[in-house]
Order: sequence, then C-alpha cells, then structure tokens
Amino acid sequence: MHVLPFGAQITEKLFQLVQQGNVDESWEARGYLPSFMLAREGAGPWRWLLAWIWFPKRDAEPETVFIVDGMPFYIPSDVRGRLHGHVLDWDDEMGVVSHAI
Repeated sequence: MHVLPFGAQITEKLFQLVQQGNVDESWEARGYLPSFMLAREGAGPWRWLLAWIWFPKRDAEPETVFIVDGMPFYIPSDVRGRLHGHVLDWDDEMGVVSHAI
C-alpha cells in the first residue's frame, strides 16, 4: 500500500498503473500530474477517474500536490475529503474504485 498524508491509501496495482502512464518523465516537466477526480456518468452514480491534468505549477496550491513514494499527485481539496479513510484500487472492468479502510 502507498499512503497519502490525509488518511487514504493507493494499492500497489493502481500505483504501478500510474507509474506506467507516467513513463514520459516530461509529463511533470510540462505541468501534467496524475490526478484522481470524481465524474458523474450521465444521470448515473459518481465514478472515480484517473487523469493527467495540466495546471501552471506556479499557481498550484502546495496543499493540492502530494508526493507518494516519489510520485507526485494532484488531488484537489474536494476530492481529499471523499478519499479520507479509503483505499483507491484498480478494477480491470470498472477502472479506479475505492473501498473503506
């Protein structure tokens, strides 16, 4: 498990997936960081998404960027509250899923 400093964890499987998607080390240099977000599927339930988003690093609030075992993640405050006490994992059929710790 990989521990986020706000009471959440990431499984090894999901962490490895993020590392594979971040093979091009220029992602971070260009301002792209892996991020976990929530999105609504039409009128259906909320689902977790893993995305690489862009934002000017000089404008990034320090409390939104977390280094977990050498990998930077951008996690907005509204998402952090929903992740507290959960483990993020990868399901081959559903994508990113969360489970209570």
